[in-house]
Amino acid sequence: MGAVLSDASLFAGGIYPEAYYKKVARPPWHSTRRHRPLQTGQVGQGQYVRLAKNPLYWDAAKYPMQHVEFDYLPNDNTKLLKLEAGEWM
Repeated sequence: MGAVLSDASLFAGGIYPEAYYKKVARPPWHSTRRHRPLQTGQVGQGQYVRLAKNPLYWDAAKYPMQHVEFDYLPNDNTKLLKLEAGEWM
């Protein structure tokens, strides 16, 4: 519910007159791909999720990394062992 409320309070979530939409044709906030610095890259079932850099992001130069990878570790003991070995944060 919190996400819905925050989205509704954004500037782009406002109500605009019909004449504005006819003039603009496609508002800049229509495409959400330009507003996300990362996009779904690869998914290894039960292993990892890799988010790739979005080249269409409006401020892509601020994000030098090409991807971010999240490992899936379902076992708490495995997490603890990897953390102690310095392999996982």
